[in-house]
Amino acid sequence: MSLLFGCNNPKYSDAKIEKQAERIAEQLSEKDVNIFENWRFEYRGKGEIWRKIKNNRVDFRAYYFKENDSASFMIFPKHLKSTEYPILVDIDTSKIKSNIWITKLNNGQIKVSPSFMIQDDSIKREEYKETELYGNKNPFNDLKRLSDLIDKFGIVSVRHNEYVGGYIEFYLTYEDVLTFVPNNPSVNSIYKNVWKDNLESGIMINKNWNLRKLDQPIQPIQR
Repeated sequence: MSLLFGCNNPKYSDAKIEKQAERIAEQLSEKDVNIFENWRFEYRGKGEIWRKIKNNRVDFRAYYFKENDSASFMIFPKHLKSTEYPILVDIDTSKIKSNIWITKLNNGQIKVSPSFMIQDDSIKREEYKETELYGNKNPFNDLKRLSDLIDKFGIVSVRHNEYVGGYIEFYLTYEDVLTFVPNNPSVNSIYKNVWKDNLESGIMINKNWNLRKLDQPIQPIQR
């Protein structure tokens, strides 16, 4: 494998990135890859931005943080009623003038609080049981699994646009892109040549993974 990326290779020469890409290609299961068909990821400061896509729109967006004894995320009030993770308690979002912090405490309780002052008693209680707030499916489990994968493989961004094509792009740095190539990718004919040029500018690690370096790095989220 490493022969493909020798130091004299004009398309790629970073040995550290090469090894990272090879490890992902070998260890990231197809099941885990498929998770990212519907999730987008970016870092923002010390937190992680996760967006769940459903029917070509953002159904759930979380600004996720991990602490030693807790995990928390901030969401827009409209995402309290996400079709994927609807909150089961009654919160009057019309009175909330800020985003919402949802924190899983080390005692298993979930704390709900506004990021700024709210009017009246929109949030009637602060702490809830997990099942009381989310039933049998809550975003903390999914966010932890996603975040653990990102940490394990050192990924800084994940991008996928089903309309453009069935490829999933894992950014190892903001200029080194490892692309998952499905066996039978669905590609919008408008972008067929774009994808062809993208893949040809890199190296196929195996039949399903392509590593390339961008001419110009993408810009990470600043706000």
